[in-house]
Parts: sequence; C-alpha cells; structure tokens
Amino acid sequence: MDPADALRLLFLPALLGAGCSFLWRLEHQGSNWNEFMTQPVPVRDLVLAKFCVGALMSLAAFASILVFYVGSGFALSVPGAFPAARIAEYVALGILGSLVIVAIQLAVSMVIRNFAAPVGIALAGGGSGLVATMAGLGNVWPYSLLQTGMNSNTQADLIIAGVIQIVVLSIVYAALAIAWACRWLKRRDIVATL
Repeated sequence: MDPADALRLLFLPALLGAGCSFLWRLEHQGSNWNEFMTQPVPVRDLVLAKFCVGALMSLAAFASILVFYVGSGFALSVPGAFPAARIAEYVALGILGSLVIVAIQLAVSMVIRNFAAPVGIALAGGGSGLVATMAGLGNVWPYSLLQTGMNSNTQADLIIAGVIQIVVLSIVYAALAIAWACRWLKRRDIVATL
C-alpha cells in the first residue's frame, strides 16, 4: 500500500467522524435535544436527514480527492490513457464504503455527547481498517470497505465477487447502523406524541 494512500485512508474516516460529530453538536447543547425529540416527524426521518447530510459531506470529500487526483495526473503529464471507467468504479465503491463510516459515526456521535470522542473513535476505526485490510479482512470490516472499494491495497483489479461483497456489506452495515440509531432514539429518549 502506498504511504500516501495509507495516510488518506487513515484520516478520511476521522474527517467523516468530525463531520458527523458536528451534525449532532447542536442537539447536544442546551435544551436542543428536547426540541429535537419533540419534532412532529418520525425519528427515522430525523436520522435519515442526518445521514443524507453526512452522505453529501462524503461526496464533497470524494469530489476533492478526485479533482486532486486528476489534476495532479495532468500537472505531472502522466503518460497513457486516462482510466476513466476504473477510476469511476473505485470512486463509486469508495463512496459506498464511506457511507458505512458515516452511518456508524452518526450513531456513535448521537450517543456520545462529546465532540472529540467520536472523532477519536473514527480515527481508531481508520487505523483498525488499515490493520484489517493488511490482515486480509478488508472485505468484511466496516472501516475497511472504503479502502477495499478504492482498491488501495493491491495492484490487481477487483474481481466481480469482491465488488458484490463490498456493495452488499456496505448496504447491510449502513442499514444496521441507521436502524440501531433509530431504535436507540425511540427507546432511550422521550418521544412526543401529537
């Protein structure tokens, strides 16, 4: 694994963790949590709205990575044809893997009412993702799906079974994290009825 890839994939989860922590920061101050829980909307919609904003944040991060990647290739006059299809596949799978991190970090940030602790957990998750990828568990560990999807750990192309596994596990992990967050909100806090 290229050291630049390792650093980027170690700190991208921390960046997403900071964004997710920021998304819950307002609710954790003062009496805003009570106001949040008394909204005349289902808890599911509140959690999904936070997830959508986190997903946009992830898309912005990947857009900047893609701009720098393409821009540096042109600036350095890298020879050969631009591998647009391969790059599109890696970015799409990377975004899908990052949505798992967003979903998990939103759940963590919702429960831990401290800004820095979820960011530390995300940084530890990024480190554990690197370790899991190097140990060959990149297709099953939630924080490794980002790295495995972007194919940062090997020079060989992803096989179709690996792509399917990344897609399925990303959807399952994200859905489980969102479902857990909704269940926690329904059971742990008072929900206003109208």
